[in-house]
Amino acid sequence: MKFAAILILSLILSGCGGEVDNATPPASLTEFTHTTSLNIVNEIPYGSSSSQYVRIKPLVLDNVIVFSDTKGTVSVFSKKDLSIHWQQMFDVNFTSAIGGDEHLYLLGTRGGEVLAINPINGKLKWRVRVSSEVLARPVISANTVIVKTIDGQITALDANSGKQKWIYQREVPALSVRGNSAPYILDDKVITGLDNGKLVIINIDNGALFWEKTISVPRGRSEVERLVDLDADLVVNDSVIYIAGFQGRVVALDLNSGGFLWNKKMSVTSNMRLNDGKLYITDVNSHLWSLDASTGATIWKQASFSSRKLTSPVIMDEYILVADYQGYLHVLAKADGHLTGRLLVDDSGIDVDPIIIQDRIYVQSKQSVIHVLELNVSAL
Repeated sequence: MKFAAILILSLILSGCGGEVDNATPPASLTEFTHTTSLNIVNEIPYGSSSSQYVRIKPLVLDNVIVFSDTKGTVSVFSKKDLSIHWQQMFDVNFTSAIGGDEHLYLLGTRGGEVLAINPINGKLKWRVRVSSEVLARPVISANTVIVKTIDGQITALDANSGKQKWIYQREVPALSVRGNSAPYILDDKVITGLDNGKLVIINIDNGALFWEKTISVPRGRSEVERLVDLDADLVVNDSVIYIAGFQGRVVALDLNSGGFLWNKKMSVTSNMRLNDGKLYITDVNSHLWSLDASTGATIWKQASFSSRKLTSPVIMDEYILVADYQGYLHVLAKADGHLTGRLLVDDSGIDVDPIIIQDRIYVQSKQSVIHVLELNVSAL
């Protein structure tokens, strides 16, 4: 029942996956003076066209990048030259971002399974059924894999065998935005936000609750009005947790006490970026924000991309990059948010965050093509 509710909701909410909301037409692209240029230097297909309701983010490691499509193909490329190490096909529909590390690749499925894949040859190491569909990226620490499913259950699995270690269960709303934030592991703690607007910190060894905190409180009469999902991956830095929710707020918490340091009303489902003491955020209206990480004060807001279904912002030197549903890649100045460059990369659309590796930009399109770009700064 919850899967159906989530799927229906993904069709009607703007900025949370699915088609563009017809009630709010996407903003037209504005003219500006280009001071940066983008050039495509390579294009590599790696799988089948992806579902419009699923965004599978790749796994970037020291030497390789791991990509997947929704139809069961996993591809591993060299970071150095994008030569392919191996490609395997599995009889599943992948729905989660790719998790794991150099020793184990992890993917969740629509059918409620977790697959653990050998990084050397792509062979299946183990395959385990969990309670429901997996949208959140599975994470690993030492010998423990943490999996969060759409029914609100958090499951710990043995990394070597897939055997269940413990389960943490909390009741979540029947109606939910389609998406799940990835758990965050810090020392002996599993930190994650839930669809009921609560942040929980759990002992990784036994699943016991350390503490929980209400981040967003449901308001309104209808189920849609009362949605408070915490679907953006949280950020942890210097004992501060930054977390954001749908129809809620962006919050900074003290990791040790759980006390609020600051909060700011905002509706967010995309991942935030912390850089040089500033938080960079794409809200559900596709407005870009720069906030002071110590106070939550607004430094700048860029509202020219309304309803263009922007990806999360990524940082490249003194610039911010975001992509949109039409397949444009946009470049903005990190200091004040003004536009400096733009390129139509792939007209199938882009809904996965760009990746920055040294001086190259990797963009994954809905047609499952990797576009490699360079950013050039114009001489003034």
